[in-house]
Amino acid sequence: MRLASYGAGTCPGELRLLADIQTCITGRHVLIVDDIVDTGRSLAYLLHKFRQREPADIKICALLDKPYRREVELTVDFVGFSAPPLFLVGYGMDIDGRLRRLRGVYALESCNGPDIA
Repeated sequence: MRLASYGAGTCPGELRLLADIQTCITGRHVLIVDDIVDTGRSLAYLLHKFRQREPADIKICALLDKPYRREVELTVDFVGFSAPPLFLVGYGMDIDGRLRRLRGVYALESCNGPDIA
């Protein structure tokens, strides 16, 4: 499943479903793997959609977690690292489709982001 909520900025906006899974998860054990958990809105949406399909259970794994930014109640079962209060890019995380392929994780300076054309 593929969701997007950031678009061209570094502040979360409207949540959009870009692609759904093609596999039946009814009665199956599901592991959601995410790059970073911030407000939790995307994962809450995803959990709601998945629970409607009646899996045996659902666990969440994230490379980076920002629990202090949560807007919804949820638990990340497996966390790689706690993330600082910065907008992060690289290693799969992007801003408007850019900077995703950096070989490390880097912080942008402001909520509006720098000029990175």
